[in-house]
Amino acid sequence: MPLRYVHFQNGVTTLDSYGVDAPDMETIRAEAALTVAAVLREDNLETLWAGNPLRLWVTADPDGKGKPILALEITATVAEPS
Repeated sequence: MPLRYVHFQNGVTTLDSYGVDAPDMETIRAEAALTVAAVLREDNLETLWAGNPLRLWVTADPDGKGKPILALEITATVAEPS
């Protein structure tokens, strides 16, 4: 089974050097969604609310190298109350 590497950035960049078994795009999408959900639940999101996007990308190579197979970016904007 091919390994895919899930990297993310939320104020700090975390590069995956271990990988996950991902035989198809359905598995890659599921892993990406689970990772983003975990970050949104557990991580300090001050940088997201400050206007810095949370970014996740999946590659076939470790440590953030290689062309992204899939990428997700979440941004937040906060409007001043009127």
